[in-house]
Amino acid sequence: MSEKNINPIANYLLAKGFDKNAIIGALINMGQESGWSPYSDEKPSWNGKFYAYNPYRDVSHGYGLVQYSFQPIAQKIWDYCHSGKSEWECIKYQLDMFPDELGYNYSTGGSWNPSYKGYGHFRNYWTNKYKKGYEAMAYDFLHGFERGVDGGRVSKFAGVVLRNVKWDGVFPEGTGTSVPEEKPTDQAEKKKVRALSLQECLSFLDRARPQHEHSPEPGTPGNQPTPSEPTTGAIGKVMQVFNEGRSAGLQYSQPLRNRWPQYADCSSFLTRCVNAYMGLPTTTLYTTDSLHDYIERLGWKKIFEGNKHNMPLDSKEADIIITGVKGHSLGNAGHTLFVIDSSGNTIECTGVPARPPYGDGNVLCKSTLKAQRDVWLTSSSYWYKYRRG
Repeated sequence: MSEKNINPIANYLLAKGFDKNAIIGALINMGQESGWSPYSDEKPSWNGKFYAYNPYRDVSHGYGLVQYSFQPIAQKIWDYCHSGKSEWECIKYQLDMFPDELGYNYSTGGSWNPSYKGYGHFRNYWTNKYKKGYEAMAYDFLHGFERGVDGGRVSKFAGVVLRNVKWDGVFPEGTGTSVPEEKPTDQAEKKKVRALSLQECLSFLDRARPQHEHSPEPGTPGNQPTPSEPTTGAIGKVMQVFNEGRSAGLQYSQPLRNRWPQYADCSSFLTRCVNAYMGLPTTTLYTTDSLHDYIERLGWKKIFEGNKHNMPLDSKEADIIITGVKGHSLGNAGHTLFVIDSSGNTIECTGVPARPPYGDGNVLCKSTLKAQRDVWLTSSSYWYKYRRG
């Protein structure tokens, strides 16, 4: 595999203005299709012979980074890459075909797969229209662009991509642009634009929750969380954890959940909230499955179990919601919420934050129990509600 090509490809696509998670999703596909080699040929024995396009045989065989097989593009790529060009020139030629020329479906005359996930045009994938994490984007690329490639190998190639991408702006015959450091919206002081550190560069890692955790489109407006938050007592200590993660620019990641405050997932964040509320150190990070027994040992009692639509909305400080059937809720099959007041305002860590007016659009997200139950959170309809005392 040509792993040396991963970082230059990432930087070049970033310089074109494409979204980082969309780039990672495409690189995962390239790894599976071509091993990141611009010369990869599905049928090398054909020596550059492709079917001429006709309505009954629109697909010949795959060639190049994404093994594009529609004519006349596949032939164009092969001809260019066998005309004495350098490897990087061959790569750049193919990358410059995104999003239009390599987004055109020559069998239908349409763009990419317009019906898939509501993207409409391939360029909406590259701008990450729905603000998804890299893993969700990889699946969208596989199923919307390739349509049929094995999605089960995403995690294998994701690891290789993430180890090699540095976002250092470097590619042959040019450099990309430095990315301004993100800052909290309530910070008045402006920061200078600078190159990102290695730790900050890793922050693309995850808004990684696949898109099915929350429904992409809201229902009825309203249910905004109140702007005030508790600052004293046990719940004040919980909000200190919340604000610590926000100040650090925390990103969602299941694999890196132990790297607080740069990363967390829903259950590791809830573990820290529970321990802060109880005044305990965090030495073990629990999962959506193991949290049930842990919080019951600490004095929480289950007051509801069943379909979320039957769950009463009455709330008390430190109520806990765990979704997904116990014993089967690991990974993306479950989620957690921590209720911070009797009005039903909630906090959570999620890769697909509830957008206004249902939440504040952050990875460490404020929302309401009503919005989560009725509109937003759809990862599982089976919910548990726990209460102290």
